Amino acid sequence: MKKTCLILQMLLCTIANAQINPKIITNPNAVKVFSNTDVANLKGIYGTFDDFYIVTDKLWGKDVGGSNLVTSVDCIESPGILRWKAIQNTDGSYNICNKADITKKLIERINLGGLNNNIRYTGQRPNISRELFVDTSTSNSQAITGQVGILNKWFLRFIDTDKYWLIKPGRNDSSIIRILPANTVPNNNIDWSFATLNGWDMSEGSASNHAFSGQPSGVNFIPFYSTPVIPNMPLGGSYWQGLEDKFFSFKATVNPQYINTARPGNDRWALPDETKLGVLISKPFLLCSERVNYRIGGTNDPAKIKVELLQKIPVTEAGAITLADGFYRIIAPSVTTGHNHDVTRGVAVNMAAAKYTVCRFRITDNSTTGHILVAGINFENRPTIVTEAIPANPLAAFPQKPIWGVIDMHTHPTSNMGMGGKLMHGGIDGDPAVALGNCNEIHGGWGVDNPRGNFVRAEVVNLLDEHDGVNQFRVRPGFDASNFNIIGDIKVPHNDHHHDGYPALLRWPAQTSMIHQQMWFEWLQRASQGGLKAIIALTINSEVLAKVLGADGVNDDKSTADRQIAEITAFAGRHSTMFGIATNPTEMRSVINSGRMAIIIGMEVDHIGNFYANANVTETMIRDEIASLKRRGVSYIFPIHVTDNKFGGAAAYKELFNYGNKFATGQPISGSLPPHLLPPVLPGNFMKVEHAPDSRIGFNYSSVMNLHERMISRTVLEMIEFGGIPPIPPLPVPDPIVTTAWAIANAAIVTANVPLIPTMIALKSSTQYQLLKKYFLDVSPELDKYATIAPGHRNALGLTDLGKFAIRELMRQGMMIDMDHSGEKSVNDIIRIAVQNDYPVNAGHNSLRSVSNDNEKTRTRLQLDSIRITGGMFGIGWEGQTPAVFNTIYTNHLTAMGNKNTTFGSDIDGYAATPLKPTDPRKFINYTDGVPSGDQLTKSRMGGASPRVWNYNTEGMAHIGLVPDFFEALKKDGMSMEKLNQLFLSAEYFAQMWEKCLRRAPLVER
Repeated sequence: MKKTCLILQMLLCTIANAQINPKIITNPNAVKVFSNTDVANLKGIYGTFDDFYIVTDKLWGKDVGGSNLVTSVDCIESPGILRWKAIQNTDGSYNICNKADITKKLIERINLGGLNNNIRYTGQRPNISRELFVDTSTSNSQAITGQVGILNKWFLRFIDTDKYWLIKPGRNDSSIIRILPANTVPNNNIDWSFATLNGWDMSEGSASNHAFSGQPSGVNFIPFYSTPVIPNMPLGGSYWQGLEDKFFSFKATVNPQYINTARPGNDRWALPDETKLGVLISKPFLLCSERVNYRIGGTNDPAKIKVELLQKIPVTEAGAITLADGFYRIIAPSVTTGHNHDVTRGVAVNMAAAKYTVCRFRITDNSTTGHILVAGINFENRPTIVTEAIPANPLAAFPQKPIWGVIDMHTHPTSNMGMGGKLMHGGIDGDPAVALGNCNEIHGGWGVDNPRGNFVRAEVVNLLDEHDGVNQFRVRPGFDASNFNIIGDIKVPHNDHHHDGYPALLRWPAQTSMIHQQMWFEWLQRASQGGLKAIIALTINSEVLAKVLGADGVNDDKSTADRQIAEITAFAGRHSTMFGIATNPTEMRSVINSGRMAIIIGMEVDHIGNFYANANVTETMIRDEIASLKRRGVSYIFPIHVTDNKFGGAAAYKELFNYGNKFATGQPISGSLPPHLLPPVLPGNFMKVEHAPDSRIGFNYSSVMNLHERMISRTVLEMIEFGGIPPIPPLPVPDPIVTTAWAIANAAIVTANVPLIPTMIALKSSTQYQLLKKYFLDVSPELDKYATIAPGHRNALGLTDLGKFAIRELMRQGMMIDMDHSGEKSVNDIIRIAVQNDYPVNAGHNSLRSVSNDNEKTRTRLQLDSIRITGGMFGIGWEGQTPAVFNTIYTNHLTAMGNKNTTFGSDIDGYAATPLKPTDPRKFINYTDGVPSGDQLTKSRMGGASPRVWNYNTEGMAHIGLVPDFFEALKKDGMSMEKLNQLFLSAEYFAQMWEKCLRRAPLVER
């Protein structure tokens, strides 16, 4: 008797053995494949018995020897493959053969290799090899080449109606199959993905005014509202004009994949229309699954807006629906409606009761004021019914209008409190004469007029302000090098800048300067009035700079960050009519819709919780610190900043940060140590780097990093080392006049040194100077290693085990994560965790990696794709860019991000310069002193007693209040309406990213 194995595709299943499951029966007849009794039963149902379907419950079954399984495929996926016919053998028995290929019979062998004989259902199919085989023997077993022998006789035993046992002699388990007449099983090609409407019909509405005409749609959006979306814009300008009527388009996608009854087609600029009615119904199909899941959004109106699953019934009943092919009942658990939001949510419906029956889907929009979105219908057979978790802090109800405005993803309004309060000058509010007053006491050198000045600090802060060289000086104005008098012409013994501040504010704030406050509250208010509706306010600190700058008090990362968190919160409270702290997306929407700027508190320090690289840190400590930060209002975190920490490796891209790494990895210092024992005498290391495989990374540390050659000028060093102004060396000119001049000069120096000597002596023995000398002057043998590593350096350290725990814990607590400053290997580790958990990650002030000579801090295209796929945000760094350059960069990054989720991260009051002025006078901003009209923009004026007026055309962005001027400059330079629209949707995109973080938090793997 001839026998071939099948292409019937049954997924498998575990029925326990006969002793465990009393339903399992043994076969008393080992002769027939199909007994005559079986045939009689089947013929009574199917007549000619030559065209039917076989389907099965999904059960595992052990074969003899434990090396084979009986299986099948989902009937929804491949209905044609499941069609069969019975062919009679000469002995009167029957083989069940595939109708398309009768050589393929009901049994398929799957080789499990060494899989345990006692396999049980785990929800996952094992990794197995599968093959069909043909049995031409009449014996009960046959050796297959390269495989173990198996018994080949299988039998059917009738249970009831269309159910049969599929059993075999010698087996201790079996499977139930169903045999259905072909004419009772629809075979329609239905597109469940909504890439097309194949297999779907429109009904209950005219074709010209049908809610589902023009579907599927490529636009999933927060809809247009008749109430104004753009708030009052008192500053004027043209950049925002015309955006409102296109605002609704922001979530357009490239490929159609939605049913969206408010927006037909894929025209991103078409107006939505919710007035149309209609029903979309699928053609009949055989439901072979216990679970159906899909995504749904739109209006919550179960009477008029809904998705239903209909089951075919033989005769009508109460509530039945009559369709062309018969009667249907509504399966109650399947009825779902929207949740008053266009961000679709996943739903899962248990359809076990309707399994293996003919069904239809029906999607209804009978509301003239509402709409429905449906995406991605999937059929799964897993017995566990799950759905996307609803966060403890639920999403906001459907907003009357979406957020309008831009978010700056990287600001430092309280950086004046970081670095020991000795680097950034100026507060964010208070008396401007004090907060924005003369900066000589902080930035200047020692003098009788400045007893709290500090030569070392003055030198350092001016060198750090590397973009402001045009405003720095050492000698008097008008200095003539050909007629130089050392006493009269040296103004200060260090690089310096003009210190006078309010009320004139002539030299700062400035586009070129990074060491003066640029976020005064009135400037922030002007930015908000011009469309900057949200900022991430980040804590900032550098312990090594605090010590180098001679800071007093406690200046570790945790203490400094805690003070800044408290100050940001208090600042918003002091100006509650202008600003509001947002600790969740609901509050963010509320603050912005009230006309204020939303402030989101973030953390950007080297060591969260003072978790130094060599500290004893536990998972409990990490969890508790994250929870503590969240309770105090922190929502956005950099797990790694510019030095290696307990979580992982930082990006190698600045020499200064590598010296900071040497200091940081020598922490914590216990007790009070004398200067000569300060790091690097204590343990600490420079970054351990490796050659980067990406040829675009060209940055490398030199064998002796040259920072020590320029960190402190020779003039200041000689003064400190000598204990005052060093004498002029003897001149090799035997001219009496020259010799006399030399003697007079040296005598003057001796006189000048008298008041300086105590200060110089104090500086020489100070912690500040000793630390500088050790870190930036003493050449470390450790630096020589960099010459042995091929150029193109990246940090060899990725995430540590504690770092991986910290990332997952941040996700579990719904925190937003920024990957910037993390080394490339750390970034890739973070991305792997994010993708596994479908959790958004962000890059808030960065750029795509250039084609050559870049560094590992920048993002690769694959990393950017991961940010986009997970729903994260990208903020473009704009340091020193003209409007024209920013337009180009923004376009490139917006395109890479799928035309959404893209803004800028200014790093203002951080360590970055702001954008430059326009270069083309034809694209200058049109300013006015009066009420603006047309494209006119109101000038930025300082309040109080100050006469200062800023002009972006000539100064660039001197402070954050000139962000609206920057927007206007972008429009003048040709930024399109569509790109401006996306920029002004960035706050909305950010809120959606935040909402997804909270939705995904309960589902993060542990």
